[in-house]
Amino acid sequence: MNMKKHLFFLLSFFLVLIITNQAYTTQFTYYNNSITLSPVAPPVIFTTGGTLGPNKTSATASITLSNTNQLIMNPDFYANPDYWYCSPGTYLSCYYLTSDIGASGGVGQIYGTIPTYTTDQAYLIQSITFPQATITSITMSATLRYVSRPLFSTYYYIFGLYDPVSNSWVSYTYGTPTRTYTTYTLTINPSSVSAGRTYYVVAGGYITTTRRNGVYDLRYDSVYLTITTAEYVFSGVVLGVNNTDVKSYFAKLVLQGVGGVLGDLSANVTLENLNGVVSSPISIVSGSVVLNETSEVAVPQGISGYNSLWVRVNAKTTQVISGSLYILFVYCSVSGGGGVCEYYPITLNLSS
Repeated sequence: MNMKKHLFFLLSFFLVLIITNQAYTTQFTYYNNSITLSPVAPPVIFTTGGTLGPNKTSATASITLSNTNQLIMNPDFYANPDYWYCSPGTYLSCYYLTSDIGASGGVGQIYGTIPTYTTDQAYLIQSITFPQATITSITMSATLRYVSRPLFSTYYYIFGLYDPVSNSWVSYTYGTPTRTYTTYTLTINPSSVSAGRTYYVVAGGYITTTRRNGVYDLRYDSVYLTITTAEYVFSGVVLGVNNTDVKSYFAKLVLQGVGGVLGDLSANVTLENLNGVVSSPISIVSGSVVLNETSEVAVPQGISGYNSLWVRVNAKTTQVISGSLYILFVYCSVSGGGGVCEYYPITLNLSS
């Protein structure tokens, strides 16, 4: 059955104006009973990425730095809408479908009933961070189709890269979609972006009706953004974290040590939560640790199809490396390290 659900709304923003954000113990807790013991699972767990330990309270992830990187997380909407947000219009909004004819898996859908003589638009959005490296090429692609639209309407797909600082497009393309899945590409000038900066990947739809109303249904099977660089780089999410409780917790990362050969590695490790709040980083510069812990961020209650929190890594090197970062994920029931705190080990193995 094709299940349909709303994507999580972030902020309302766009086309010409785009968007302009007491803990349980990790050990089992046993209640005194002469007959049975009842374990209570930890409320905050690792969910995706790497190899997860017992109870999902430890993780090991491998990161390969290379000259070619795809920066969008969950680019094909394969199993859920995680990482993607929605900028809805007045009548159009964003949905997630678990399948579609001709699609590789799930799809992101722009859908709504549009009245006569109306213009509307809606967009799928994801933030990406370019690595601190020399970027030599940027290519974006989207595979999409339309299912229906009002008669006599003007209708487009639109996708591209948006700069939230200048509140303007870096580059975009648009056109009239077909009824079968078709892949469109956009080449972006590398000089138009800044290394280390965060931008928005945007994919959506636009429609203007005349004397007929009706449903506009536009579907994205995938959206990719691939870069090549002079250095070996990595930029993306390595672990997902989910809060299964009804209350929020507060988390940070603490670097406990490093191992192996890191060479001239420069890296930032951060936390980003469902509300778009990003911590300050663990920072390594030219192989030396500069900052050994992140700032604290809230771990909100998760919603269907989304993680509560992500561990992001942005790294580069010019050398062949093989080393590890040993990190503690620390979360507490009270902000500032108060209440009950738990400690989950993370091992990040890096190679180039």
